[in-house]
Amino acid sequence: MYRVVIVLCIFLAGCTTKLWEPKPERLLAVNGFYVNKETNDLVVTTRSEAFLFPSQQQLGQALMLSREVEFLPEFSGFSLSSSNVVSGSIKLTLHEQNPSAELVSQLTALGFTKNPVTNDFLLIREIRGERYTIEGSLPLEKLENEYQVSMSMPRGPIDTAGRVIATPVAITFDAAATVVAIPLFALFVVSQGLLGP
Repeated sequence: MYRVVIVLCIFLAGCTTKLWEPKPERLLAVNGFYVNKETNDLVVTTRSEAFLFPSQQQLGQALMLSREVEFLPEFSGFSLSSSNVVSGSIKLTLHEQNPSAELVSQLTALGFTKNPVTNDFLLIREIRGERYTIEGSLPLEKLENEYQVSMSMPRGPIDTAGRVIATPVAITFDAAATVVAIPLFALFVVSQGLLGP
């Protein structure tokens, strides 16, 4: 009887320590982004993966503004679920110390707030989207420098990610389900099934 109790205690101790183990982490090198002006979807890319974040109008416009104005980005709390759902927080801080009134107005319209202690303009957004694998070369503008983002991974197996397929006239997610950026003609072609995966 004592042996059974001892074995049970050892087994339970092993199970509970597994629960307290930190999730494995992976470092991603973000190298580009695209904002669809029609749907406000944000697509963030690495060398082999793309992340689709739907309806991110203000964040997308702020990222587009980053091509003219310098922001200090911070990425925190990013995690990937076993069903390829990614979530986390992005913080953009204006690097400029004395922005013009026009820039302040533009930042305020995009949802930036002024930190009363540091006088910095900040935009913090919680985002949630899906992970895809990239097939082909995406014709997206790449960032000048890659940004390292730490992402916690699930302990168990991960579902097979959907695919991003780049063709000369279209970028599609899962071969025609979600069209990211295409002209009207390409939409007709995809809907008629003329472009295969």
